[in-house]
Amino acid sequence: IGVPGELYLGGDQLARGYLHHPDLTADRFIPHPWSSAPGSRLYRTGDWARYRPDGTLEFWGRKDDLVKLRGFRIELGEIAAQLLHHPSVRAATAIAIDKGTPQARLAAYVVPTDPSTLANSLWPTTLRRHLADCLPTYAIPAEIVPLAELPIAPNGKVDRGALPIPDHIAPAEDYIPPRTPLEREMQRLWQGVLGMQAIGIHDNFFALGGHSLLVTQLLTRIQTTFQGYLTLRHFFDNPTIAGTLAHLQLQTSSSQTAINTVPDLITDTQLDERIIPSSQQATLPPQRIFLTGATGFFGAFLLAELLRQTTASVYCLVRCSNAAQGKQRLQSILQTYLLWNDTWGDRLQIVPGDLTLPQFGLHETDFDDLASILDAIYHNGAWVHHLYPYAILKASNVLGTQEAIRLACQGKSKPLHYISTPNVFSGLGHSGIRTIAESDPINNECLPHDGYVQSKWVAESLVWAAMARGLPASIYRPTRIGSHSQTGLYNPQDFLYRLIQSCLTLQSYPSGTLAENVMPVDFASPAIVYLSQRPDCLGKAFHLAHPEPLTPEPLVAAATTLGHPLSALPYADWRVRLLSHADRFPDSLLATLVPFFPAPNAESNPTPAAELHFCDRHTRTGLADASFQCPELTPAYFQRFLQRLPQTNRLGSENP
Repeated sequence: IGVPGELYLGGDQLARGYLHHPDLTADRFIPHPWSSAPGSRLYRTGDWARYRPDGTLEFWGRKDDLVKLRGFRIELGEIAAQLLHHPSVRAATAIAIDKGTPQARLAAYVVPTDPSTLANSLWPTTLRRHLADCLPTYAIPAEIVPLAELPIAPNGKVDRGALPIPDHIAPAEDYIPPRTPLEREMQRLWQGVLGMQAIGIHDNFFALGGHSLLVTQLLTRIQTTFQGYLTLRHFFDNPTIAGTLAHLQLQTSSSQTAINTVPDLITDTQLDERIIPSSQQATLPPQRIFLTGATGFFGAFLLAELLRQTTASVYCLVRCSNAAQGKQRLQSILQTYLLWNDTWGDRLQIVPGDLTLPQFGLHETDFDDLASILDAIYHNGAWVHHLYPYAILKASNVLGTQEAIRLACQGKSKPLHYISTPNVFSGLGHSGIRTIAESDPINNECLPHDGYVQSKWVAESLVWAAMARGLPASIYRPTRIGSHSQTGLYNPQDFLYRLIQSCLTLQSYPSGTLAENVMPVDFASPAIVYLSQRPDCLGKAFHLAHPEPLTPEPLVAAATTLGHPLSALPYADWRVRLLSHADRFPDSLLATLVPFFPAPNAESNPTPAAELHFCDRHTRTGLADASFQCPELTPAYFQRFLQRLPQTNRLGSENP
């Protein structure tokens, strides 16, 4: 169960083989190893699949599209699919180059929607940033090659054999060698990672054949050698020796404090003046609900609760080529989290679209028609990435929220339920404990520094602006969404759970880093849906914070029970252990965490921020009559989660 493999078919009516092709027949039709019937055979379909825990079969794609690089199984079709989700890409495919050799790498080929994009040398970098949020690090292509068109074979499929193979680019004609001791030391690190000698200070890391796993390895060595903190975001912005050193030097310069994005954020909080709520009110209770972000972990549970607690049809915005594909994708996600109910099929509706596009990419008539039939909107969709700057996340998180508000106001006024984050309140500029009431306004006295949180701050400001114009709305600020208290299912992309997996590998944890507020997903999702159905809750904000913040003790107890004892280490010592492991095993999960753990003397904000305490009076009052309660974060809670984790080998790589 859960282990992918090739799908074989058997049965009494199995065909005899391929006519006039005995070699192909011998390859595809093999003796049935578990049948006692004479001559019984199995047919190798070439499809890749796995069994789910409930016994259903999950299709993973064609075997030809599955490759194994550096110990990881990679679905080439998934790389192409994620590229197609970017609005600038019209066509895409991916291949593996030099399989089975030390030079094995992935390459993607993209055709732009606008032909003029081919002249934009930064376009591949933009796409690589996009993939960094959608795919694991090991699945990000080393090269992204722009083409005017993809070569097509007579059968109508992409002719992969005709794709140009990108070579590792030789030194440019304007090659500039290192001139200073720092540049020579940085070149030495690049040489060790890339396995080549002639690297100029302005040569692009990715043009030289670097890929995302090598980036992680390089950042680890840079931080160890230079004792400086370099994020993936900074490296993607200027992946050259000169650019890397410039950023490291900027860290020690007072000019860094001159960087200020506040004016841009304040300007972006101005809601489009054409968005005015209609005087016509939607039907309550809602019969047609619109939901964004349903394909994510929390979004899937939110969708399930909307289907459980209401009788409404739920219209989900999904990036897909057609509604049938989107529905299958959503159903598969709900099945993965053990949420699917066969009776929901007729109530689940798909709206193919994109959060980053005006009117979600819908035709104006379709947008108007959708606005006319909806009765409520739940806006949960967002691009969660804590390394990217605000400018990159703005389209999905800020402009996407404005389009959700536009949809709520158009045709008839529909309640908008917005999923925000308590991090819109910053502890910077304060000391001690700062208590935040649900009714406290967010303001610009001290804005968050994280690009993702900045985007949520601006988006929530837009919702408050819409409420001031008369739109009925509510705002929900859940803390970190935790695993399911009964099934142990968790979000594999969540930083905390990646950190816990890594701590198991290192058999230790950095003291002080697990003091977070974690809200089990099976409380957060029903609580939001329950509150949203109370008319007296409109116009308010709600904090969904666990009454007992997470501490290491129950997690350590659960891990010890399962045979994984954990010891606490000072941050600096644990970081040394992390860097050592990541340097030895650059393909491991731990290597991807290195950018999140700067050297103790490289903190961007040396002044301690206030500890934030979130009051939840509105939430407790609204849930007073609810039949469910918030689960305790006991050792049993974490044991169920830990039992769901993939087995970890000595390299820290995940094995199914």
